[in-house]
Amino acid sequence: GLLLGRPDPITPHTLVVTDVFPLPIEGFETRVIADDEDVVNHMIALGESLETTRREKFMGWYHSHPFDLGPNSHCFLSQTDLSTQLQWQRAEDPHGNPFLAMVVDPLRSLAKNSPQLKAFRAYPPEFKSDVNNECPDGSIIAEEKIRLEKWGSCWSRYYELKVDYFMSKSARRVMDILTQNTWMRNLGTTPGLEIENKQQYPERINEIANKQQNPERINEI
Repeated sequence: GLLLGRPDPITPHTLVVTDVFPLPIEGFETRVIADDEDVVNHMIALGESLETTRREKFMGWYHSHPFDLGPNSHCFLSQTDLSTQLQWQRAEDPHGNPFLAMVVDPLRSLAKNSPQLKAFRAYPPEFKSDVNNECPDGSIIAEEKIRLEKWGSCWSRYYELKVDYFMSKSARRVMDILTQNTWMRNLGTTPGLEIENKQQYPERINEIANKQQNPERINEI
């Protein structure tokens, strides 16, 4: 989808995202079809409509990496993602509209009960870091396998942006109403999906099996 927003006029080097708009894009395991004629026409019509109703403009794009849960977040840019981001930056940056890419890890978000997303910008193709093994978040990871698992094969070609969240007063009131009931908080919490808890499953199953085999112990408990 597309991100709507603007550069912050008060805080330099800060981009403010105010809204998102999903696109009718067909996705597969290894690629996404985003150049279909229907998609292009949809983007044009959406842009024309927003010009008359909103002061912001398109300033980024987002997509998800719904991969299986693991020890690391799946928020990174693939080779295809990087190519797409470079095209957007070349088209929009010269017009004073710095474009960003946002990646969401939906399964990890569900397991952690909080948004798991990251924002990125691509380096120019000619850029070369002076720091060896520097990752998009500025950390240094010497082991190549770990770098690839965490940041993908293009780990040296893009950089991460810090993400902060804000909420309007009216939105805050709505969220307070929706989350004040205990049953809703419980339904929105899925600790069993967290990788840390999954690793404890065998131990818990063995404990239950031992209790069933020793009824006297169950009575004591």
